[in-house]
Amino acid sequence: MAALRDLPSDLETGPVKVCELLVGLPDVRVLGAKRHERHVELHVETTADVAGCPECGVIASGKGWRVVWFSDLTCFGTPVQLAWHKRRWRCVEPSCELGSWTEVDDRIAGSRLRLTDRAARWATQQVGELGRTVTEVAATLGCDWHTVNDAVIAFGERLIDDPGRIGEVASLGLDEHLFVREEHGRRRRHFVTTICDLGPVGDVSKRLRGRHPGRHAGRRPLPRRPSAPRGAVSTGAGERPATSGCRSSPVKLRAA
Repeated sequence: MAALRDLPSDLETGPVKVCELLVGLPDVRVLGAKRHERHVELHVETTADVAGCPECGVIASGKGWRVVWFSDLTCFGTPVQLAWHKRRWRCVEPSCELGSWTEVDDRIAGSRLRLTDRAARWATQQVGELGRTVTEVAATLGCDWHTVNDAVIAFGERLIDDPGRIGEVASLGLDEHLFVREEHGRRRRHFVTTICDLGPVGDVSKRLRGRHPGRHAGRRPLPRRPSAPRGAVSTGAGERPATSGCRSSPVKLRAA
């Protein structure tokens, strides 16, 4: 008599459920998968079998599916191409002007991007925080350069626009960088001013506060926060009164 396996009682053993657990997308049904030489092809659809019209609220009628392809996170080191079978819906209310539409779910993938939401967030962290190149990340995910770059720009702009990303800064430093490149046989000079936090920060990678095109960014007034004190800006050519962007002590801007 064969010995019984000692498995936990709450362990998922159904092949379909196990596959859905590995995929890890919310409210998604796995339709099938195929392994190619260099990537895995994965087909999914949402579990929403009923939808209301976004315009009038009437229960909609199904109108088929539209398959949209995305690059997803790797599966055990293998790039994954995700085929999302998006449901198409039609409003049955004659007076409704919406007509038909295709389902959207930003938890799976945002609009106008070809990376899934989780892959786009991962790529943004790899490029923005860990310093990997877009080319390296694209090679890992098995997609082209533009697919990753578009996602990094989209998610990176949200992080940059977040007012809470910087926090309180006691002292800022300016560093001007000159870039020279060939354009139509002529050498073009482009200046970029980097703004850094000069305070005692444990993680050096978090000291970069922003980059601005052009020179002499420190000679422009800094945005003033409510109840912020006034400080002095030092640009190497003397000091002048300036609007401070910190809450506690004066801001000192030092130009390299």
